[in-house]
Amino acid sequence: RAWVGTGDGRIFATTDGGSTWSAQAYPAPQSPFIDGIKIFPNLNGYALGDPAAGGKFVVLSTMDGQHWSHLANEPVGLSDEAGWNNAFSWTDQTHGWFGTNKSKVWRTTNGGATWLPGTTPDAGSVAISFADNTNGMVGYLDGSLSVTTDGGATWSARTSPTTQPITSLSYVPGTSYAWISDAYGPYLSRDRGSTWVSQAAFPFAGSILHGTFNDTSAGWMVTSFGEVLLYHGEIPTFTVSTGSNTPTSFALEQNYPNPFNPTTNIRFQVPSRSRVRLAIYNMLGQQIAEVVNKEFGAGSYEQVWGGTVSSGIYFYRIEAVPVDNAGKRFVDVKKMVLIK
Repeated sequence: RAWVGTGDGRIFATTDGGSTWSAQAYPAPQSPFIDGIKIFPNLNGYALGDPAAGGKFVVLSTMDGQHWSHLANEPVGLSDEAGWNNAFSWTDQTHGWFGTNKSKVWRTTNGGATWLPGTTPDAGSVAISFADNTNGMVGYLDGSLSVTTDGGATWSARTSPTTQPITSLSYVPGTSYAWISDAYGPYLSRDRGSTWVSQAAFPFAGSILHGTFNDTSAGWMVTSFGEVLLYHGEIPTFTVSTGSNTPTSFALEQNYPNPFNPTTNIRFQVPSRSRVRLAIYNMLGQQIAEVVNKEFGAGSYEQVWGGTVSSGIYFYRIEAVPVDNAGKRFVDVKKMVLIK
């Protein structure tokens, strides 16, 4: 079973894995845009739509996954206030949140009977997820992040690993693990956003639009080209430097340890947002791995590589091109030795 909302305010459902879809009607007023749907295992659920007439958000509930009705006290927003696709989160059937374009995150603790707005530091609350009923995070259009420890009543700024719009945010329920993504790739935090690591992903053509995680070792992300990225675990991983000293030049450091067995660490730095490609080659000059091919903000990064390759001499090559100066290119190659 699955449910989707559309850009013209309709809801569709499938019971055969997507082979066929049927429209699910709901009473007027009709929303101009469905922002999110949450269905629980017992087929109870909620749907959020942008405001209809009078600035009142469309918040729907279902008891069977088929029939929908408006909540009695749908919240009334400011003029032109609207929601976002990835900013609708529920931890259980009574605790829910949604973000808007007006520096607010609306919250309920009683299944939508009443709604209260929490003020956020930024206007575009485009992605929201909660680990439990008190700890949550919101990502914004400018790439910044905020966290709450009181269920969304108050929000405080948290260091972000990106300056690009946050396209998705997903907590593993009941844990401190959270993933965010911008258009170019995912980032993982194991401590509710205090620190972040940028995770390498198989090269994809589109931009990441949404992510969801069942646990700390299994998750999915989808892109604007219809690609589905499957998460298999935490290695390989890039560590993002959150220090105050921004690098002033490009650099590729010697791996450590070297020689190594079975893995080694590769560090590099970029002074400005750049497209970075890091690849591994054997003695014949044949590429055996593309470790990463994505954009990184200014900072220092560390890659763990190895594990399944044979003993021998390998070369790692970096190519970095600043996004604001495509004519400038940094290339460097270093040697490493694997001894098993």
